[in-house]
Amino acid sequence: MVMKALKLAATLLSTLVLVTIGATSAEAASTTPHGTIVSGVEFYATSTEGRFSGTATGKDPNGVWGAWGIVVNHTVLDPCWRQSWTDPCAQVTGRSFSMQSTGAGLITGNFNHQAAGVDEIVLGVARANCTTQLFRITDGLNSLGTGSQHSGWGTFVGYLWHHRHWVFGRCVTYSATVQGTVVLNF
Repeated sequence: MVMKALKLAATLLSTLVLVTIGATSAEAASTTPHGTIVSGVEFYATSTEGRFSGTATGKDPNGVWGAWGIVVNHTVLDPCWRQSWTDPCAQVTGRSFSMQSTGAGLITGNFNHQAAGVDEIVLGVARANCTTQLFRITDGLNSLGTGSQHSGWGTFVGYLWHHRHWVFGRCVTYSATVQGTVVLNF
């Protein structure tokens, strides 16, 4: 019974956070002329993979953006708990990117897995007492395009918040939200 209540509370909180981030990204889009604002949630995670999806806000010559999704492979985050927050503590090792536009349709591509100095994960804030953690994720994108044309490139810079709380004596991440900017050239 307690577990069901916790799951329900986590679901409701995640929904509230996603609605709040969506409203924030709509405001931010007007001040970011060179990129598309993305916001959403991490809906699946392991020690070396994260899967994210959400809304994309902005307008480009190809149309208004709608939805996006990424799968990010990365090295383990264990060093992040022991390093300075300004140093990279993990690396993006690859995987996929997709975004839907009303004009261009489905755009797909890949994360660069060997872009020196770009494919990094930095722990920005590690607050004590099991509170929110902030990570910055930076990487290049390659093989971007629609249909059979995939010769474009781009960048992804995002901020990932791990929302944590003490539950039965353990620090538990109950949701994770993300917001960032994507620049596409194809």
